[in-house]
Amino acid sequence: MSTLKATYVSNSTNHVIEVPLDTRKPLTASIIDLQGHVNTFLTKILEDEKKAKQTIVTISTVEQDEREQEQKEMNQEDEEEPNDSAMSVDRPETTEMQTAKKQKTDI
Repeated sequence: MSTLKATYVSNSTNHVIEVPLDTRKPLTASIIDLQGHVNTFLTKILEDEKKAKQTIVTISTVEQDEREQEQKEMNQEDEEEPNDSAMSVDRPETTEMQTAKKQKTDI
């Protein structure tokens, strides 16, 4: 007996779907039957891929949460330490010097 075949090929899998060709039925009936099997198979493949992506997203979300928590902890530690940075020191003498220079140019 003859069969209709559809072959699915990807990087990770090869799959052949076969439907017997019934000579008592029109050819279109066998084609529609094959189409149904192909659609069912492809739907399963898509669902598996979605599950895999959701797992990856969940893992990356957990990793991101851990990084954010570490960053918060580091920020809290920075806030607890005194800030001796030269950039954060107020320098009133600079303002006074600028005012004195302006007065000299106004005269």
